[in-house]
Amino acid sequence: MATTVALLAPARTPQPVVTRLHAETTRIPGLAEVTEQLLSQGADPIGNSPQELSKFLVAEIERWTRLIEQAKIRAD
Repeated sequence: MATTVALLAPARTPQPVVTRLHAETTRIPGLAEVTEQLLSQGADPIGNSPQELSKFLVAEIERWTRLIEQAKIRAD
């Protein structure tokens, strides 16, 4: 089972802020000692773009919504 860790910001966050956050948060896992530590724990640091993360999240929401509907799962 895979675990996803993502940094999300409010919808109207200015693009320069998103760009800076992305640059800083993808720089750190790129450091050799951090990458080594993450790999030793079974992680696979990817560092996708904000656009790729958005596509992934939309696909996951669609996937799980479909599964919940098919299984007729309800929150009571």
